[in-house]
Amino acid sequence: MRQEIACIGDFYRDTGYFVELSNYFSQKMKKYLQYVIVAGVFASASFSAVADSWQPIPVSAGREYLPDSALRISDHVHLQTRGTLAGGNGTSQIKYDAPMEFDCLQKKTRAAYANTVANNLSSTRIYGSSIARYAPSAFVSVAGQKDGEALLSWACGLPPKNERLVNVARGSKDELFQIDLHSIVRSGTTVAVWARTEYPQMNFDPPYNAPFDSKREFVQMDCASNKYKSTIGYDFTPENAVTDGMIKLDDALTPIAADDEYGQALRAVCGQKFDPETYSGIGGDIARRKALQPIILSIDSVEVPPAVMETASKLIRIVPSKRTTSTVTLVQSFTSKSASSPSKIVLVIKPQNDGVTHLREIYSPEFYVDREMAGGIVQLKSKLNSTRAEVGGVYVTEKFDLKPFIWNADAVFSYSTSSHEVPGSAKPQETTRTCHVGSMIEASSLHPQLAGNAWSLACVDKDGFKHQGLYIEQLQFVFNTLDESKDYGVSTSKIDSMKIEP
Repeated sequence: MRQEIACIGDFYRDTGYFVELSNYFSQKMKKYLQYVIVAGVFASASFSAVADSWQPIPVSAGREYLPDSALRISDHVHLQTRGTLAGGNGTSQIKYDAPMEFDCLQKKTRAAYANTVANNLSSTRIYGSSIARYAPSAFVSVAGQKDGEALLSWACGLPPKNERLVNVARGSKDELFQIDLHSIVRSGTTVAVWARTEYPQMNFDPPYNAPFDSKREFVQMDCASNKYKSTIGYDFTPENAVTDGMIKLDDALTPIAADDEYGQALRAVCGQKFDPETYSGIGGDIARRKALQPIILSIDSVEVPPAVMETASKLIRIVPSKRTTSTVTLVQSFTSKSASSPSKIVLVIKPQNDGVTHLREIYSPEFYVDREMAGGIVQLKSKLNSTRAEVGGVYVTEKFDLKPFIWNADAVFSYSTSSHEVPGSAKPQETTRTCHVGSMIEASSLHPQLAGNAWSLACVDKDGFKHQGLYIEQLQFVFNTLDESKDYGVSTSKIDSMKIEP
């Protein structure tokens, strides 16, 4: 699995041009989702069936935007965009939609996220280098870039005025329902308006755990029939950064029920024609200070359940270990037919006295994964980390079943695990694996700096994914030399360099 993450790297840049997305997107993304510790959740495709609602961006060939999605907040313009790109292999097609933000004063842009569809398969939500899990994006300057400046100048020149929000009602859960007076457009008995719901606390939207304290929606109201619908929406943080959104252009109008506090509040636009510069609604502040909810920051923040540790201890007593080092740092390279050149990662292995092996897989200076392994074989905990942002919780093994066995040549053992994310509500990750212990060899056959014994180990997962490698007694760790699956073919790996600390 490590080679697939390494191939992706930091494939997606927050410039808004999506060039890197075209170069790097491939079937490896599916394997990334399957084997890395982030939650494997797919979003439903958000490409609208109402094609006429999308309009070409005149200064950016191949890209479209939703005119109704344009929202101006101070010097920033928010806009929903979409397009189609050629995949990195030259044959696949990648469709995407993404909310863009333009800082008109500082001449910067960023994409909050991208919903991507390759070759009409399931849609995948990408936040920067994080997949299916929220991570904030950074602004990128377009100063001096001809295409970037043209796009920013066009977006900043769109018609919407700077919003002017007023409170029109308060909900039973202390929400504030607001309307943007500058966005109101009337046509007969229908009214279009941007509305905002401000919540008294921070919330997290599933399935990406996207934080928000307010939601803005473009609403179409039929005052005569007392019906409405929200067609475009953005989730915002207190700093007005977009974290999630929706596009539902083809939804039908919905009757405003008696208990629909939001719909009832929005009827304020039907009752009177008020001066957008002086109307004050029910008064009061439009934004309240929020307390951030605590987020688990490290793999050490969560304990492995005692029952799991009891089974882990049984495995540790079975597996041969002659730990003679405290830390080993090695560079691992991967080769496969689907990759034009080998990919590399850095492994930092720290075998502990209690038989648990601490592992850090470093994929880039900004992205790494921490793991704790029982005997270097079975994962107990894992945590994806990014220097840019907190990108999720800790995956902890909550069930561990192991059939008793004796470690020797030709031994066969099987185990199954189930892990869940803390905090989080993602579906548990299940693993069922059968392994065959081969012959004992000298560890130096893998790398001359290694000492002592190593055992060949061949494992097969329930889904048919195969792993071959060597269990190294000195490191208390399994180094995979070959991975194979029917979907992704065969990849091999080797140690390029190694540093051993006693």
